[in-house]
Amino acid sequence: MNRLLKIIYYQIGTILRRGPRFFFMLLCKEVQRRMPYYKTHEVKKCLGAKMPDKTFYVIGFDEGWTGLFGIVKHQLMHIIYAVERGYIPIIDLQHYYSQYLTFNELFKENAWEYFFEQPTKYGLNDIRSAKNIIKSVQNAFPPAQQWNIHCSNVSDNPQSFLYAKEIFSKYIRLNTKTKNFVTKKQQELLENKGRILGVLCRGTDYTQLKPKGHSIQPAPEEVISKAEEVMAQYHCESLYMATEDADIYDLFVAHFGDKLIFNAVPKWRGADLPKGKSNSKRLSYNDKQGKIQGGVTYLSQIYLLSQCTCFIGGSTYGSLGVLLMSNSFDYVHIFNKGFYS
Repeated sequence: MNRLLKIIYYQIGTILRRGPRFFFMLLCKEVQRRMPYYKTHEVKKCLGAKMPDKTFYVIGFDEGWTGLFGIVKHQLMHIIYAVERGYIPIIDLQHYYSQYLTFNELFKENAWEYFFEQPTKYGLNDIRSAKNIIKSVQNAFPPAQQWNIHCSNVSDNPQSFLYAKEIFSKYIRLNTKTKNFVTKKQQELLENKGRILGVLCRGTDYTQLKPKGHSIQPAPEEVISKAEEVMAQYHCESLYMATEDADIYDLFVAHFGDKLIFNAVPKWRGADLPKGKSNSKRLSYNDKQGKIQGGVTYLSQIYLLSQCTCFIGGSTYGSLGVLLMSNSFDYVHIFNKGFYS
């Protein structure tokens, strides 16, 4: 802040002459200069004298267009870090950008609380006069994190995954409104359907854009073949499918017919996707309720998959969410096909 004030002092003539746009450029340049520091350094703050026996760890960084369960995974990594050090985690998606906040709500509302409760009984309003506050690094990974939470952990590092799942169960909980919504969907779609195979199959932007470093997704025909095998072996009577791709959904309808549990959520065709655009950007709503409802609807699909008897899916954040939310499955298969380059 002192450096920024000095810049303003020495550049005041230029700022007045060239106007707000020049000042904004200076501000952006200074923020950009400081970002490498904040990506690797926590910030300790003292806002008062209250609760001196507690240390609050505020988790916040710009999520950009990251999907809901990508955000959940990032927050979970930091919650684990905080719990291991005896800190009290608080999630701040109020002062940092994500696709679930319109500019009208940015700095005013905590997007995390649209879907989930805070990890503990404390929120941002409770620490306005707290003595010991640590703001997390501006990075999805906390410092000194030795392992990553990913679908592959289920087989490659099962102990770390079970540990992450335990922390998730304790600290990441649906808020009352969201819980009521997903419970109602579960009753509508899964009740009295017997043994159910859950399938998560990504398409549209994921398979068209092939984002570098992201997991390669299986072809829908490969998923259908695996689904047939699992349903026969584990005596599943129905199939619940989550996909945003209307073309993939049509293939499943044609193949499984009445066995497929109809899921009336928005779906799009790959041909409708503007070149180079992700679903998040194409489908983002400008209104608050549209953003929230879109997130809750997606969350409900992941929750319903977690309540099925068996599960198969590509290696995605959505599949990771299914595995974290589930109590147990009779069978799980994640398609590990490498990464897009």
